[in-house]
Amino acid sequence: MTKKLYIIRHCSAVGQGQDAPLTREGEGQAERLAEFLLDSKIEWIVSSPYVRARLSIEPLVKRLNVGMQIDARLSERVLSTGHLDNWLCQ
Repeated sequence: MTKKLYIIRHCSAVGQGQDAPLTREGEGQAERLAEFLLDSKIEWIVSSPYVRARLSIEPLVKRLNVGMQIDARLSERVLSTGHLDNWLCQ
């Protein structure tokens, strides 16, 4: 049997901190993501412990009535211990 793996980063969030919630736009994205993936026969969901990641997939978790495993290995790596205004610049 062929299995599929879906990797989703997160929906639009207020910031980059571990506790940053989704923006209103991000909440809508999460709902649309759940609708998009609803018929994908997903059996297992693993999420980063970051709030924005969990909130991005929670609508799907609720619709599918499956558990969500939190895995700290999916946390973002620390780029700096201080604020970087240009973190997104290339």
